[in-house]
Parts: sequence; C-alpha cells; structure tokens
Amino acid sequence: MEPIARERATELLGLAHMEHLQLVLAAVAAGNTPGELWVDHAGAARSALLWDRGHSLYLLGVAENARFVDAAAQWIAGELLPQGAARGLGIFKLYRSDDAWETHYDRLFPGLALRRLERSLFVLTPDAHLPPAPELPAGLSLCAIDAALLAEAGLAHRDDLTGEIASCWPSVERFVAQGFGVCALEGTAIAGWCTAETVSATRCGAGIETVEAYQQRGIGALLAAVWARRCQERGLVAYWDSWTDNAPSVRVALKSGFRAAYAYTVDIGRFPNS
Repeated sequence: MEPIARERATELLGLAHMEHLQLVLAAVAAGNTPGELWVDHAGAARSALLWDRGHSLYLLGVAENARFVDAAAQWIAGELLPQGAARGLGIFKLYRSDDAWETHYDRLFPGLALRRLERSLFVLTPDAHLPPAPELPAGLSLCAIDAALLAEAGLAHRDDLTGEIASCWPSVERFVAQGFGVCALEGTAIAGWCTAETVSATRCGAGIETVEAYQQRGIGALLAAVWARRCQERGLVAYWDSWTDNAPSVRVALKSGFRAAYAYTVDIGRFPNS
C-alpha cells in the first residue's frame, strides 16, 4: 500500500463511479477537504483507501486485491483506530465503491460491529429552476460567512460554526479563501448556517445546521434556499447528502429545488474506548 499526494486524488475517479464519492475526491485534490490517500500501485492504481483525517473512511476500486486488503488491515489496526480513539472521534463512517468490499470487513475490522444505514443524495444543477425563497422570519437577518463574521468574538454560537467548518475543511482560513456560506443572526446570536464543503472547481456539498433554540421557525429552509442561489451564481453543481430517515433534512432539500439522485448505504463503526 503506497501513499500518494492528495493532488492526485482525481486520478482515482475511475475507481469511484458514484457522484458522492467523486465529489469528495475532487475536493481532496483541490485542497479543500482533508485527505490521506493510499493505493496498491502509485503508477496504475486498482484499489485505494482514503481517510479524511476525521470520521470518514473510503474503500475504492477493486476489492479482490489480497495484498492491498492485508496492508489496509494493518494500517487500520495500527494507525486509524488508535488515532481515532486518542482523539475521541467516537464513530466513523465507512464508504465503499463496490459491495465486494463487504467480504473483507472481518479482516479489515476484526471484532468491530458495523451498523448499516442509508443515505440519500440530492443534486441541484446551475440551470435548475429554483422555487421562491421563504420569507425571512421576524427578528432575523442574513449575513455572509466571511473572515469578519468568523472573527466576531461576541457572537453566540460562533465557536460552533467555526468548529463545523474546521471539521470539514483543512482550516478555517482555507474556507474563507475558497468557500462560502450564509448564516442567520438574531441580534448577537447565530441562529443557523449553511456552508459549502467538499468544494472543487465545478461541485460542492452543503453543510447546514440550525441551533436548537431556533428550530421549527423555517430558518433551515431559508438558509438552504439562499445558499442554493449562491451555488448557481458560481456555476456549481450542488449536492445535499442526508440520512434517508432525516425527514426534515430531506424536506428542506426538496423544498429548496434539489432533486433526488439516489440512495446508498454506509457502515457505521465505533473507535475503541468510545
């Protein structure tokens, strides 16, 4: 198993034919999503492993590759699981490009119970029709997420927003330079936000959250609608990736003009001591 530079991630697009995987690979190559990459042969990869240095692990390409599976198993046992435990990451999501990888789970994750859950992907193209945006709830204002806002120490929930950005981007500074987003403010409190993540030259994903105290007021739908327009202004294909059973998230995606693309499954595991 050989490491390769993140700039070469797009060389692996042929190993990952589904859009939710290609979205991540393109963002890693662009330097906008953290990623460590390993392949079986750096010159002509047939199998690959990607870790975003956080909660997501990807198994890509040909699963019937015994030497690669053995090397990946050693790395998972010696590096991934100890690092995740030491950092208190809790859970990890395991993505696969082919169901054939399942036959190697006992070798890759011995003794770990994996739980399968379904996710749904939604897509918004630059030329898609957008429904009218919801009205701004009384007492709220909208603000672009930029360096000035992120430096405003007096804003309630600012640390939650910067923490969310830092979990998806190599750094907050990289987000300011290459990303975009919108937040809802009530006085000096951030009520919710929608940010771009997994950004590349032509695509990006959505990260959205409404602070608990402000839920059930239509803030998420408004933020999603405004953010969708920002994506179209930039000529980006936008993706909304949600747990299938998260009915509010699915509802907001469809209400904002996204169309359902497909559903897929991931496996959830827990790091040791979590």
